[in-house]
Amino acid sequence: KIFERPVNLEIFARRLQSLEFLRQSKELSPFLKENGKRNHPDSFNIQSLAGAKKYVLDTAPTSYHTCGTAAMLSREKGVY
Repeated sequence: KIFERPVNLEIFARRLQSLEFLRQSKELSPFLKENGKRNHPDSFNIQSLAGAKKYVLDTAPTSYHTCGTAAMLSREKGVY
C-alpha cells in the first residue's frame, strides 16, 4: 500500500539512485567489487528512474503487522 501514491515510489527510487551514486564514488568504490553480486537482476538497471522504480516494486519488503492494533485509551473513555 505504501506505493499506491506515486510520490512515495518516486522518493524510494530516487533515494536508491543516490545510494548507487555513492557506491560508484571514488571514495567508496575501492571497497566494492565492480559489477559484484547483487540481490536481484533489476538492481543493475537502477541508473534510469524507470529501472529504479521497477527494482523498488519488485524487491521492497513491507512491515505488515498480522496481530492487529492495540487500544490506546481505557474503556472508560470509550475506546475498546
